[in-house]
Amino acid sequence: LSAYSIFLEIWAEQGLFGLLAFLLLWLVMALRAAGVLFTRATLTTQLWAGTLIVGLASSTVYGLFDTIWYRPSVNTLFWFLVAGLAQVTTDVFAQTAADVAGKTEAAP
Repeated sequence: LSAYSIFLEIWAEQGLFGLLAFLLLWLVMALRAAGVLFTRATLTTQLWAGTLIVGLASSTVYGLFDTIWYRPSVNTLFWFLVAGLAQVTTDVFAQTAADVAGKTEAAP
């Protein structure tokens, strides 16, 4: 039988370490999305980050009550959303780092 909850299923199958790793992944993704949403990123980038984090959040909330992630198509979609959010946020943080480095080098 299944636990009918992603969090309980991860905890039962992978233990506390697996559950903590999953929650850490979620925390990192949420912080990266917040970093994009509250910086000087372009509107398009902010929309992408917002859309991707809402997709991740909705699938996770649904996962509280059903183990839908064990269907390959849904699992693949989840990891594509994670990859998309990682790409969007990496571009923004790389540009921010380049801007900071440029300002530092210009200082006398």
